[in-house]
Amino acid sequence: MAKFGDRNFTLNDIKFVREEENIHKYCPLLRAASLIGSPSCRFKSNPLDEAGCALTNGLNVDFTKSKEVSNTINALHALGFVERDNKTSHLTDKGIIFADTEYNSAEMSRIIHDAVIKYGPVVGLLSQIPSRHEKGCRFNTNDLTIGYPDTNEVAYIDGNLVKISSGSKSDSNIRTKSCLLAWLTTAGYIRPVKITPDNGSFPHMRYRNYINGAIRGERLYEIVEFPELSETEHPLSYENLTKLNSGLRERGMKEIREATMRCESLIKNRRFAIIYLLNRAYYEQNELSFGLLVILFKERPDLFLVPQYGLEDVVEREIEVAVTSGIPFDRIISNGEIYLRPLVGLNKEEASIGAPTELIKFLDSVNI
Repeated sequence: MAKFGDRNFTLNDIKFVREEENIHKYCPLLRAASLIGSPSCRFKSNPLDEAGCALTNGLNVDFTKSKEVSNTINALHALGFVERDNKTSHLTDKGIIFADTEYNSAEMSRIIHDAVIKYGPVVGLLSQIPSRHEKGCRFNTNDLTIGYPDTNEVAYIDGNLVKISSGSKSDSNIRTKSCLLAWLTTAGYIRPVKITPDNGSFPHMRYRNYINGAIRGERLYEIVEFPELSETEHPLSYENLTKLNSGLRERGMKEIREATMRCESLIKNRRFAIIYLLNRAYYEQNELSFGLLVILFKERPDLFLVPQYGLEDVVEREIEVAVTSGIPFDRIISNGEIYLRPLVGLNKEEASIGAPTELIKFLDSVNI
């Protein structure tokens, strides 16, 4: 806020540079000055690390790799504090208020409380908690899943059958779930049962040490307050309906990576169709037929990745992407047919960012 105000900035603009005005002037979590004569980031094992800040890393040592700073901007966008525009970002009005608000205050608690439940994966995680509307109910996080579904399908690539890597890995899902649980704890919706809270008037202060811990291994949580949910303001957009497949660089993964990337747009189309039609069903006070999805995909193999065999099984797995995206549903069986009843709606404009015009036109023409 002090550096950019309402101006646009790039990822490199916000990386740590020791010689310039940086986050060390504002961060209250720094370790006390040591032999180097200045405070350092407590989340860096080496106080001399020129990366400077675990949230962004440093420009001078991380010019091309931007994983940490990208994750930070993605998180701020999910909370509604930053808006992204191609290669630049800017603070939203909510982000400016967030940056100007004293951290240990009732206003900050309210800001966090309202922001967290606007994010699609948070809504999806909440929807899986048994007896979630009962204050005080306890749940085990092992019963919750979040991430991209693995369809276990193969595709013909240059005459060869190649397995498609469409699902996120277990360790990635665990990290994502841990982060979302920490957000919900910060916002005061849940609490880890076996953690003794610190002194503080607000959840983000009472559980600050646990939230900032290097390891959050708690499994048993309790509902403190369950939010009323009606629309997911920040669902996953079309552009974010697949994992970053260019990262598949382990030995023997080249063929899978190339095949998956060639199919990526069709996988996004298929997943977007599920989310988009579920959203239409919610606002039309309707249900979405599972069988209709199968028929639509068969009709347009040019738009959707359609396996030669087992399409129903693939769709059965793919519909779980709706939970991660922020439009969870109940499964209804009527006259032997499966129907999906969405529990909330979502922000169609944000969900559609990057979606092909032809795809949206086709989905709008579907009678559900």
